[in-house]
Amino acid sequence: MLSLKTGVFVGGIKPEMLLAIAVADQVYTQFNVAFVITSVLDGVHTARSLHYVGEAVDIRIVNIPTTAIRSSIVALIKSRLGIHFDVILESDHLHIEFDPKGTAIPVTTPRPTTGQAEGRYEVARKRKTKRKVVSRKS
Repeated sequence: MLSLKTGVFVGGIKPEMLLAIAVADQVYTQFNVAFVITSVLDGVHTARSLHYVGEAVDIRIVNIPTTAIRSSIVALIKSRLGIHFDVILESDHLHIEFDPKGTAIPVTTPRPTTGQAEGRYEVARKRKTKRKVVSRKS
């Protein structure tokens, strides 16, 4: 069953990451391991981290009993998500990010640049959609 660590902020998460979370949750459930999201748009990450634009999630691994099971979970999540997601086993968490490969998939989300880390939550909130204004003549 999916749960969030206290303080995890999910506002602004991208739809692609909802798919990744659902797939990872199913795999954790298959291995009878509690699925706990430890970071989405919160926490401290590298300046160019995809966390700040809602395209990355961290998942708890301390509750996975062995390294063999950890490796199996990672391999299964990778195979189910495919090439457009990076699934990385870090020392203290599992990191999943949407990182489309090739040119077949249009990417409309601006990737973070140096300096955006300071804005964290504001990156997603300040982005505004341009609207075409049509003037009517009387």
